[in-house]
Amino acid sequence: MESSVNGGGVGGGFSHLQSCGDSSEEELSVLPRHTKVVVTGNNRTKSVLVGLQGVVKKAVGLGGWHWLSKGSVSTPRGTTKVDLSKLEMAALWRYWRHFNLVDAIPNPSKEQLIDVVQRHFMSQQMDELQVIVGFVQAAKRLKTVCK
Repeated sequence: MESSVNGGGVGGGFSHLQSCGDSSEEELSVLPRHTKVVVTGNNRTKSVLVGLQGVVKKAVGLGGWHWLSKGSVSTPRGTTKVDLSKLEMAALWRYWRHFNLVDAIPNPSKEQLIDVVQRHFMSQQMDELQVIVGFVQAAKRLKTVCK
């Protein structure tokens, strides 16, 4: 069984695709099959679909229609683990200074620094879609600067 979603506009309402290779704006109007997507939609998109993740099964250029199989649609899960112990000391120190965590421990060891940074990192509330939107916008800016 398949469901269809009209996103309209560039990216067909599904933005922030995870695919290989470079893509121009024109190429993003129809997403290739098997592309992982997040539904952002527009004013015509049903609100229950916004934020869902899926895989493109079929796309039509006119109108920006994209079909996702119901089995491939899933809600984002927040179970991703981050191992901050893999970071170098310099990166941990930058994080520590950037978020002004200096009051926690005056001169921490790497283990203490990882602990403080981990607790602070996990306490941050994130809107995943906004993070993805910001990342894609930054990537597009970088792409235009590099041309």
